Amino acid sequence: MKKEQIVINTIVFREDIEKGKSQVDLLKSIKDYGVKNIEIRREYLKNFDKELTMIRDFAKEYSVKLFYSVPEMLFVNGKLNKDGIKRYNEEAEKLGASLMKLVIGQFEHIGEDDIQFLSKILIDKEKIFTVENDQTEMCGKVDVIEKFLNQCWINNLPIYCTFDIGNWFWVKEDPIKNFDILKKYVKYIHIKDVKFENEIPKAVHLGNGIINFLEILKHLPDNIPVAIEYPCGTNPFKLIDEALSVLVDE
Repeated sequence: MKKEQIVINTIVFREDIEKGKSQVDLLKSIKDYGVKNIEIRREYLKNFDKELTMIRDFAKEYSVKLFYSVPEMLFVNGKLNKDGIKRYNEEAEKLGASLMKLVIGQFEHIGEDDIQFLSKILIDKEKIFTVENDQTEMCGKVDVIEKFLNQCWINNLPIYCTFDIGNWFWVKEDPIKNFDILKKYVKYIHIKDVKFENEIPKAVHLGNGIINFLEILKHLPDNIPVAIEYPCGTNPFKLIDEALSVLVDE
């Protein structure tokens, strides 16, 4: 894997953010480190208009590619969350994000009205729209994700998958088997390792858990972005260095 494929998700700096730093404050450090793909987390934004604009301007000046993480549901009570989707999409456009991800939510089926609405949202060919497998039974099971994406593709809706390697353990599923099921939809990878404490999964640094993540990564297309996406404590760049030593080819 090339370093150019690596994305830093700002959850890496969770301790700094909890101490008061904004995602804007982190941009220069990440860029100076040599990674020019950054995933911005919506839940960490405090002043949307100001921060989105500042992040966008920074990214334009330094040729940084942005991804937008939105931990919100596409479907609420079985109905497409149109107002929310419109708002999140406008935020992603203001940010200048090349990819946006949500979770599926309480999905049953895609109606004709949903198809028409999503077709208008997805007309922006410069931004990839994805859903992620999260850590819940509702949004993180492979059968639900495959059913949703299959219905999207049948109806010519270009919606793809952000595949989180670690999250499958929260729903007691196998990431390698699930990658084989979903691989045609996958446009983005979140990588973390997982270990169990008292039978409860916990995200840990690469190599400190049980996931054979290299088995998945070796089957990826050469250009797919891969995000380091787990908290890295008080010395995050040290752990990023260790992760890159495993992930990046010499």
